[in-house]
Amino acid sequence: MSAREAGYDVYAVLDASGTWTKLVEEAAIARMVQSGIVPMTWVALGAELLGDWRSATGNAHMKLMADHLPFSGNNYVGYLSAKGTR
Repeated sequence: MSAREAGYDVYAVLDASGTWTKLVEEAAIARMVQSGIVPMTWVALGAELLGDWRSATGNAHMKLMADHLPFSGNNYVGYLSAKGTR
């Protein structure tokens, strides 16, 4: 929250952190949101950092997503098929 107070845009990657109870999790998220922090997941963070699938890192990012998310793997195979590389 100090980064937010210093004027930075802050994003909390919720599925990359944890706590011991659901109550503590919900209270922490509520407090962050009240402070202007944007909650998100690692998938959303990856997409935001990537910006455009056509970028130089697009194929590597797509492979990373396919390796960890079954539905994304389907998208990756479809993409390769459409591109004629599968």
